Amino acid sequence: MPEVTLVEAVNLALARAMEDDPGVVVLGEDVGINGGVFRATVGLQQRFGSERVLDTPLAELLISGLCVGMAAQGLRPVGEIQFMGFLYPCLDQLVNHASRIRNRSQGRLSCPMVLRTPHGAGIRAPEHHSESTEAMLAHIPGLRVVIPSSPEHAYGLLLAAIRDPDPVVFLEPTRLYRAAKGEVEDNGEALPLDVAFVLREGRDITLISWGATLKGPWQRPMYSLPKASLPRSSISPRSSLMTKKPCSVRSQRPGDASSCTRRPAPADSAPRSQHLLQSAAYPRSLHR
Repeated sequence: MPEVTLVEAVNLALARAMEDDPGVVVLGEDVGINGGVFRATVGLQQRFGSERVLDTPLAELLISGLCVGMAAQGLRPVGEIQFMGFLYPCLDQLVNHASRIRNRSQGRLSCPMVLRTPHGAGIRAPEHHSESTEAMLAHIPGLRVVIPSSPEHAYGLLLAAIRDPDPVVFLEPTRLYRAAKGEVEDNGEALPLDVAFVLREGRDITLISWGATLKGPWQRPMYSLPKASLPRSSISPRSSLMTKKPCSVRSQRPGDASSCTRRPAPADSAPRSQHLLQSAAYPRSLHR
């Protein structure tokens, strides 16, 4: 089984999805001829043609609007926003249209679109290139937010996001694009959404994290604690979907607390005022 980086796993998943479903279309700035700013789409236009891999103008609102229109008419568009800091013009389409189409049409229409974007800090980039505002997106009803933390998860979760009948924002940790490597079998198998990975079980404290933070300095003590040390539970959410239940995040919902202890300790890369788990279920003091 070949070992690939996270960005290569994204490329594998896109190619697999396009091969399996002729309705999958990739669009964005420089995704075609140049293969994307991080080369996540390299080779796709040569393989599938310029009608399925589209270079767009520098217009994020246009990209998101095209995705909504294509999805409503039966295609499965995958739009790329070059950095998360450029995503904000897309909020009009995501909030007012993509997330509401199913409810607005009483189930007659759905919106099977994916909006991909690099996410998070750690590569010494300026402000708009280092955003971690997943909390804002995760509070939009009808919209899924998915954040992988390894090449294996990136491959399986991106396939699941593309096949999902509803809109998904897929946040790819920039710091892990080439730093994270793993064995990925290109077999077309998707991972389930709305479920968190339990990396280690314990009883006294629950560490909750996602994306690049799982590969940070705090990861070593999580796995290297001697058995006599304080037991802790470790949860990695992959995606988040606004529901009535709370819990962790791959798409865990702050509340499915079967894997949680009474002392949750979230760790993420967002600003202090933008924590996804900063809610009644997770006291503010935990984030200080």
